[in-house]
Amino acid sequence: MRGEKGENNPWQVPMGEAVKRVLDAMKIESIIIKSEKNLEEKIDKVFYEVYKKNKARAIMLSQSLLGFKNF
Repeated sequence: MRGEKGENNPWQVPMGEAVKRVLDAMKIESIIIKSEKNLEEKIDKVFYEVYKKNKARAIMLSQSLLGFKNF
């Protein structure tokens, strides 16, 4: 997920601010994962909804989760 607070590339910010609204407009439920807490459980739930219930879903991984930026 680019364009979050602390983004050092200003051209990434507009999409980072818009991505949730764009997905909502497309009727695609999304989650943003910001920490490792319950990470596997959250991803498993989304995969289940995609593959077993045939629903469109999106998972956004926060830059803070990746650990190479100081926020």
